[in-house]
Amino acid sequence: MNGDLRNKALAALTDVTDAGRPLIYVQTPEEDRVAALLRQAAVRAGKDRPGLFVWSVTEGLLENDKAAKSQPEGPRGILDFVIGHGKPAIFLLKDYHDFLRDSAELRRRLRDVYYDCLNTGKFVFISSPTKFIPQEIEREIAYVKLPMPDLSELESLVTDEAKVLTGGSLPQETVYLLARALQGLSFNEARHALRYGVAKTGRLDAETVPLVQEEKRLLVRKAGLMEYVPDTVGIDQLGGLDVMKQWLRQRRDLFYSRESIASEIVPKGVLMMGVSGCGKSLSARVIANVFGLPLYRVDMSQVFARGLGDA
Repeated sequence: MNGDLRNKALAALTDVTDAGRPLIYVQTPEEDRVAALLRQAAVRAGKDRPGLFVWSVTEGLLENDKAAKSQPEGPRGILDFVIGHGKPAIFLLKDYHDFLRDSAELRRRLRDVYYDCLNTGKFVFISSPTKFIPQEIEREIAYVKLPMPDLSELESLVTDEAKVLTGGSLPQETVYLLARALQGLSFNEARHALRYGVAKTGRLDAETVPLVQEEKRLLVRKAGLMEYVPDTVGIDQLGGLDVMKQWLRQRRDLFYSRESIASEIVPKGVLMMGVSGCGKSLSARVIANVFGLPLYRVDMSQVFARGLGDA
C-alpha cells in the first residue's frame, strides 16, 4: 500500500488518536490493512515515530514486523506488556474480543490499560471482524468501523500490483479505470480480482477491466442478496427523459470530484417510480455508466424470505 495519508480509512483511525483516545476497537475483516494503516500513522509522526507492536494468540508479539525479544504469555500477558512499556507506541491486538467475552479479569485489566495509556502516547487498537464491546468498558473504548477502500487506496493498490505482476507502470487513466472497477470490494478482494485478470490475459491494462468486473460479480454473489450487473448503457442509448439526462450531465463532474469537495453538494441518489416497462432498469444502468459506478441488483424477494427476512 502506498503512503497516501489522505485516504478515509487512515483518517478514521488517526482522528481518534489525535483526539487522545488510547483504546480503539476497529471492526473490519481486514486486519492486515489495519496494520498497514497504523504503519503509515507511525511514519507520519516523523522523528517522534512510535514503535508498532502487533499481537495475535497464534503468532505472538511482533515489534516493527519482527518477533519481539520479550514474548508476553497469553491474552493477559499482552495487556501487562502494554502497561509496562514506558515509551509512546501503537499496539494492535488481533481478534482480542473473544478473550474479553469469556474473562471478567481481562475486561478489568483492559480498563487498567485505558487509564495507564491516557496522555502517554500509547494507543491500543483491537481489530475484529465482529463487534463485541463489553458493557464494563464501553465508555472507555472508541469504536471505528473501518470504511471500505476509497479511490485513493485502490489507485495505490493498482499501481503497486502493476509493478509486482507486470514489472512496469500504468498510465494514470488506466489506473483510474481499474480502481473504479474495484470499488465496493475489500482490499484483499480487490487484489485477488486484479490477479485473476492478469492470470487470464497475461497483462494489466484497460482490456482487463471486464475480467476484473467478472471476478467482482462472483465475489458479490457469495452474499446471496446482491447481484453485480456488469453491462451498463451509455446515456445516448436512453430515449426521452431529457430532464434527467441533463441533470446527470451537470452533476457528473461534481460526482467525480466527490473525494475533495463538500459532501452536501455531491449527488446522493435518484428515486425512480413508474409502471413496468417504462425504463427504470435501463435508467439505472445509464446512471451507473455516467457516474462510473458499479451497479448492483438487490433481490428483495430474498430480503423478505423466511429465515433471512426474519433475521
